[in-house]
Amino acid sequence: MTVVVNRRSDFTLENFQRVAFGREGVEIGPAARDTMAAARRGFLALLDSDRSAFIYGTTTRPGIEVSTPVPPERQREFARSFRAETGLGFGGGCHDEQIVRGMVFARLADFVQGHAKVRPEVAGRVAALLSSPLPCVPLGGQAGPGEILPMLHLMAAVEGLDLEEGEGLALINGSPYSTAVPAVRAKHRLAHAELVFALSIDAFRAPLEAYDEALEDLWGDQHQAAALRSLRAHLASAEEAGRLTHQAPVSFRVVPRLAGEARRAVAQAEQAAATALRSVSLNPVYLPPDAGHPLGRMASTGGFHNAAASPALQALSASWAELALAAERQIACFHRGAD
Repeated sequence: MTVVVNRRSDFTLENFQRVAFGREGVEIGPAARDTMAAARRGFLALLDSDRSAFIYGTTTRPGIEVSTPVPPERQREFARSFRAETGLGFGGGCHDEQIVRGMVFARLADFVQGHAKVRPEVAGRVAALLSSPLPCVPLGGQAGPGEILPMLHLMAAVEGLDLEEGEGLALINGSPYSTAVPAVRAKHRLAHAELVFALSIDAFRAPLEAYDEALEDLWGDQHQAAALRSLRAHLASAEEAGRLTHQAPVSFRVVPRLAGEARRAVAQAEQAAATALRSVSLNPVYLPPDAGHPLGRMASTGGFHNAAASPALQALSASWAELALAAERQIACFHRGAD
């Protein structure tokens, strides 16, 4: 199967899962190709109208050399000199294939409606990475701003492209890295955790009243109610007889609360990822022609900073830590015994 993308609305969590976990390929659809080709023509017309005007990374050098202009006669040469590199930033192993595939998918969202000003063949070559062995994107962090360093590792696998003005930076700027990370695994990990806790509750013969349906209304929280329902479903065939005659240790009774907060964190991460997947995060970004700008325009923005990713990941980390501590306490209870 192949995921066909024509517009940003095609970049959904469902399609992300198909590409990242299902290992499906991505095809740039005809509408996207037409849009990108038109945007590329518009960008070149804008650039040719004044090659001394500021366009970050095209008429000036990028990064700390932003104030250094690239002379008009050297701008094509400067574009062709772009080379993605590996070996930058910290080491510490490689990200899992699912995350790297997710990065490729998220990168394409910036392309399909022309805002990256890249040619359709450039987008096609990036999509083709999903059909090849993927490079190592270091797991151990980076020593640079934004997401350029991990993107350099990823885009080093795109070879043989004769890049034109503005295309090199469009490959590595933006936030596809922080888009992919929150979208991977959280829901599946929590589902397994709830099953494990249900098995622990049953094995310890803990009373089932701590997971009663009546608590859903008393607590008044949709995520904790969902956790209660999940635990009850796993415990549906549990025998009522032979359970403790006194209340279970705290680590057993608070599981619905902790799992509910984990569900909230997962929902937050999924919302952040779903929004980021549909967003244009490049800097600079090409805005197509309108009534006031017949050639379109370029805008330097902070779209590359995915401000929603860090809080989402922090909430997930806190939830995993709380669940791990509860599991540790339950293990200790098994060693001590019910009394």
